Amino acid sequence: MSPVIAASNWADTDSFIGQNYARRPYFQAALAGETGRFVGIGLTSGELGYYLARPVTKDGVLLGVIAVKLSLEALQDALAAGGRERRRSRPGATGSEMLVADAHGVIFASSEPAWRFRSLAPLAADTRVELARSRAYADRRLDPLDAEPLQRLGPGARLLAFPEGGRYLAVTETLPEIGWRIAVLTPLADFGHTVRLHALLGLLLGLLAVAAGLLLLLRELYQRRVVEAAIRDPLTGLYSRMYMNETLPRLVARHNQDPAAAFGVVILDVDLFKQVNDRHGHFAGDRVLAELGALIRAQCGETDIAVRLGGEELALFHPHSRPGETLRLAERLRIVAQRHAVHWEGHDIAVTLSGGVAEHRRGETLVALLQRADQALYQAKRTGRNRIIDADPPTQGGLPPGLCAQLAQTQGAAQ
Repeated sequence: MSPVIAASNWADTDSFIGQNYARRPYFQAALAGETGRFVGIGLTSGELGYYLARPVTKDGVLLGVIAVKLSLEALQDALAAGGRERRRSRPGATGSEMLVADAHGVIFASSEPAWRFRSLAPLAADTRVELARSRAYADRRLDPLDAEPLQRLGPGARLLAFPEGGRYLAVTETLPEIGWRIAVLTPLADFGHTVRLHALLGLLLGLLAVAAGLLLLLRELYQRRVVEAAIRDPLTGLYSRMYMNETLPRLVARHNQDPAAAFGVVILDVDLFKQVNDRHGHFAGDRVLAELGALIRAQCGETDIAVRLGGEELALFHPHSRPGETLRLAERLRIVAQRHAVHWEGHDIAVTLSGGVAEHRRGETLVALLQRADQALYQAKRTGRNRIIDADPPTQGGLPPGLCAQLAQTQGAAQ
């Protein structure tokens, strides 16, 4: 499974998030380190689109795939509207038609609606298997156009005859790199409009070139957003566990080599969080976590790393130069949370935090450090909640709220 973890339409009920698009060729190409290009009907949206995908890497490691979709329904609507307007303004005239086909020759946009999702020529068996596997055009039959080739006049030009009558000059241009074929079919009795249609074809090619440039710009923009989404928890704005697992080993290694590069960790847990969800609903619980995330970020320094470990459990890694700084910071966070009421649908939800603090010991692993802080957190829960427990206190037991408040006030005055 390769589910989508972030999408620009994340707020929609039919969001792409959680969906699996591994069958799509553009996704497979991006996983292989290439640029994926694909025309097809969206598995989730049901709308025709052009997909551009690239791998997202960091330090040579594949993090995922970024995909941008450009809707092609507008192109189809424009061609169809142009065909209707031409027929209305020139009753009885056959007029020229325009179509756009993908690299396989499947027509996905046309001024003649009946030609849509037909093919320029009969599709090979392996091509049909490939299109069916990727569900590029859902359950469309993709039958070939009922046109008989009469004569090839040169590169990209030939004469066609349709069963319903009429012979057409078909001029085809292939867009480099993406392989799309754009064709203008002009009836032999209507050459007076050929020049104008060729000018329209040139304009369309120019617009597609601009769209390709826009896609490149969007790719860079969305690549940055996907990386940010991978390292940030979207609810609290704190860092994710993935970011913690990549960053903290370097912090540990630096302290192992340099005694001055000390740091500590505080693991915080929202007291009685289940009761908040039960009484006010899970959206209220989300609001509590979001506001706590904002409070913690406001208290963090430039070198602090605040992480959402999961659920209502948060962590803050605090580099420092003096013993006791992590403990003072943890108590300050506890007091800020206690004084902050979360307003939700006419109610004020009181929030308190319990926490466990541990200072990294040189030679200690990250797992061992977190385990010591976690044990101190459970001790804070068992001894009454709304308190901070030091895993290595100078005396037995944890700091009660009153004494911790004095430490926090002393620290605040010093700053």
